[in-house]
Amino acid sequence: MADISDVEQAVVDTVTGILYPAGTSSGSIIGTDCRIYRGWPNSATLNSDLSAGVINVTVVSDNDHGLVTTRYMDEWEIVPVRPTLLATISGNSVMISGTPLPGTVVGALVDGVPFVYRIADGDTPALIAANLAGLIQRERPVTQSAATVTVPGAYRLIARVVVDANGTYEARRQEKGIRVILWCPSPATRDSIAATIDLAISQVPFLRTDDGAAA
Repeated sequence: MADISDVEQAVVDTVTGILYPAGTSSGSIIGTDCRIYRGWPNSATLNSDLSAGVINVTVVSDNDHGLVTTRYMDEWEIVPVRPTLLATISGNSVMISGTPLPGTVVGALVDGVPFVYRIADGDTPALIAANLAGLIQRERPVTQSAATVTVPGAYRLIARVVVDANGTYEARRQEKGIRVILWCPSPATRDSIAATIDLAISQVPFLRTDDGAAA
């Protein structure tokens, strides 16, 4: 789950987007170079930057412990993923088709006996069929042609394709103060940038963290 470092980085990314809406390769909206980062600045580097007119924006969390405001029961949220691979039954054959992607699992239930193969990088439908046939062959006769696996004499044949999906749940809800600190060559510059960042960031309802959660 996201921790305070992830939230601080999300604030850094948000402030960067405010000051550099067209990307950091383009100029800032105030026409001055800005360094935006987590933590406290190095004094020597900061003095050099301020002398050159470079603004530093630092993001740090308060020293207080914050408040734990958890009020929801644990409940998993699963983002469904549709498989890009198909396993189709025709008589006593399984036909593999579609686009194989890592994280996908192909399974066959042959007369009540399960056989499962997890797709690896570089697999093709024909390779998947060959690997599935190899698993079944340990138990009974099987033939494979291209992307089709045939089990002679099978009276009940079921095939399934499943794919990994991300699941999350809220383990803890916590309030924590985070400071956006401006180090500027002049008070006027500081006030102008502070007003710009404050107005823009106050309109952001949620900060997206790297793990897909929201703060």
